[in-house]
Order: sequence, then structure tokens, then C-alpha cells
Amino acid sequence: MKLKSIPTNTVVHTQTESEAKELLAILHENGYICNNGAPLSYDELPSKYYNVNTTWCNLGEKRVCCSNPIDKKSCAILTLAEFKERYCEGEKPQPKFILGDIVKIVNVTNPMLVGETGIIMELPTKEDSRYKVGFDDECTLLDAKCLRLYAEPEIKEEPKGETKKLNLCELLQGHKRETFYHLMYGEVKYKGIDKDGFIAFTDSEIPTIYDDGKYDQDANVVLYPSRTLYEQYPLDPYTAWMKWQEEQKKYALYIDMAHSNDRQSFVSSKTYYFRTPADRDKCIEEIKVIIEKYSK
Repeated sequence: MKLKSIPTNTVVHTQTESEAKELLAILHENGYICNNGAPLSYDELPSKYYNVNTTWCNLGEKRVCCSNPIDKKSCAILTLAEFKERYCEGEKPQPKFILGDIVKIVNVTNPMLVGETGIIMELPTKEDSRYKVGFDDECTLLDAKCLRLYAEPEIKEEPKGETKKLNLCELLQGHKRETFYHLMYGEVKYKGIDKDGFIAFTDSEIPTIYDDGKYDQDANVVLYPSRTLYEQYPLDPYTAWMKWQEEQKKYALYIDMAHSNDRQSFVSSKTYYFRTPADRDKCIEEIKVIIEKYSK
């Protein structure tokens, strides 16, 4: 950003670090140095440049003096915005795209080109405001309004098991006194959620754990559904617990039973639940054997 001629005793008061960095970058670009001859340091900015109570950059003769002016009445004190408006020359408009940009055609008279992607081969000139866009075997001239910077579609990866948060308080509802596998204590029995919201065990010697199965945020999950599932998914406790949860689905078997005595006959019914379809089918086969045996 090019500066116009700046009168001596022009003071710019920057009130934030970002304003001070912007001002010093502009001055550095235009050849300004510190009052003592040292180069301007705006990458590692000293606090004196932006301290609200003491920052007064006095500009004159290509030097920057950062101090609180003795006589403010004799200085033209400007904010950064006022300084830029008064002494910074207007910047030339920058091209919308640069050489090598991949662009997508969004608006042209030829519908066959809409949606195609090409590469910027030449920038606009004074004589022609269009961009030269190259395709596989050809190129064409197009206005900026016909083009949009192409961005490859973002591929969202499913988070792996360890990155998903476990909620054992929810998963273990209805499973009190059931046995699970603890990496440090082997098989343990789940007692419930204590008053502080931690997972507790029937053996009081075993420390409680958080609802995500850890002792602290930086630790590994220590509680698994079983040793078998731990050995299958030693680095993926989330998947291990999801497999266990899937196994907890109950499969129903509805049975009508007829009863009779000397006075009356009646029918009663009952629903039985099984952990797996295989358990349910095994029961059905056993019932069939009994029915066949006593129906002869």
C-alpha cells in the first residue's frame, strides 16, 4: 500500500495490537525505520506500539517515534482509519482469480459448458477483461461473472470407534450385578451409578470410573463388555460396546397353553424372551419334542 507525503508531527494513535501491526506493516513497506535507525519490528510487536495509554506513532522524515507526545496540540493526531483515508493511496483492484486457479463455469450462453471445470491460463488485460480458461484440448475467454473458484467436495470420514464418546450410564441401564471385563481387575460386577454420576462396582476396592469407561480424559477405556470383545477390539472400545448392545436385543416367543380339569377348560398365554434367535429356536425345538412325546 503506497503512502502519500506525510507531514512532520503527524501522530497515529493505535489502540490495539492488530491496528499497530497493520500500521507498522504499511510503514515498513514504504521504507520507514525506527527513530534510532533500527528496522521496524511488527512481527514480534513490542507492547509500546499498542498500549492504549502510551502509543503515539510520530511520523516524519521516514522515521517512527513511538512515545507519548509532550504537546498534543501541536500534532495532528489521527486514528488508523483516518490515517489510511488521508495518506494511503487507493489500491488497484485485484483480479478475482490467479494463474493456475481451477474454476467452474456457472453462467455462459453455451449450456454445454455449464458445470465444466477448467484452469486459468491468462489474466485479463487492459484491452480484454476476460480470463483465458483452458480445458482438455481447447480454451476460451470468459468474464469473471461466468466463473466460480472450484473447490473439491469435502469427503467426510466417519469417526473411528475411539473418537466416538461412550455413555456407559445409558448402555448399562437394567444390567446391575452383571459381569463385565475390567482391564486391571478382570471380571467385575456392575453395581450402578453412584451419587456423583460415576460407574461403580460391587467390589468397593475397585475405583469408580467416568461414564465413558475411563479414569480420566487422557486415559484409555478400561471397561469392556467381555474379555472376548476386548480381544476382538482392543483399540476400539466403542465398537466393542456397540456389538454388545446389539446382542442385548431380546427375541420374543409367544405361547398359548391349554389347561383343563373336571369342571372347566381354559387357555393361558405367556411371552418368553431370548437374547438371540438361536436360543429362541432351540426352545421351540424342545417344546416340539415335549408336545410330540405327550400327545401320543
